[in-house]
Amino acid sequence: MKYTVQITQQANDELDAAFFWLVQQTQQHAPAWYNRMFDAIHSLEQFPTRCPLAPENEDSDEEVRHLIVGDRIHGYRIVFVIRATTVIVLDIIHGARDA
Repeated sequence: MKYTVQITQQANDELDAAFFWLVQQTQQHAPAWYNRMFDAIHSLEQFPTRCPLAPENEDSDEEVRHLIVGDRIHGYRIVFVIRATTVIVLDIIHGARDA
């Protein structure tokens, strides 16, 4: 089954902020990072339930899952819920931040 992926404004703003911060740090790597994140988000069109439950799941009435992109130090969590055949990306959080 193919799911539709929707990105909330909050998640989109977080993605943009991370990209612009990275551009200031290492301009040559920022586009590749952005493309990797974009590909990861859109990979949720197939089998989003492959991703584990997120820490935020404990405080939610619906299943909250996350997809981790990158390593522990430089990783990002794509936090999402599944509603019927739609994956809704709620947050994009740097791995160093608390849930």
